[in-house]
Amino acid sequence: MRKWRKDEKAVSPVIATILMVAITIVLAAVIASFVYGYTGSLETTKDVTATASFIAKGGTKTIIVTYHGGPDQDDVSSLTVYATTAGGTAITSGTSLSTTVGSSVTLTSNVANKGQNHVVVKATFNDGTEQVILDTWV
Repeated sequence: MRKWRKDEKAVSPVIATILMVAITIVLAAVIASFVYGYTGSLETTKDVTATASFIAKGGTKTIIVTYHGGPDQDDVSSLTVYATTAGGTAITSGTSLSTTVGSSVTLTSNVANKGQNHVVVKATFNDGTEQVILDTWV
């Protein structure tokens, strides 16, 4: 039989270092996938749009909110418009907007000067999900 010397090792230090680095990288990737949500999500974002514009004529201030549709327009069951001034005065607290592409709603009560009106449009979809499709200042 062959005699073993005391200075022999089962794995060389270089291979041991490479294995430890590889294990650290794999472990970091697994932890990052859980922390940052790379494991997948069941939520999907729907693609529909609306716009809001400000018009001032003869002392009358008006906001017009228009629905433009999009690839997921057939899935929209309702649209709701919310608007407030920068000071917090409600312009509308839930006006319905038709789901027909090109439909619009005109807001005239309590409208502030240009750039001081916060408009949000929320879409409700046939699957019960809700999504903000417009959040802007006009």
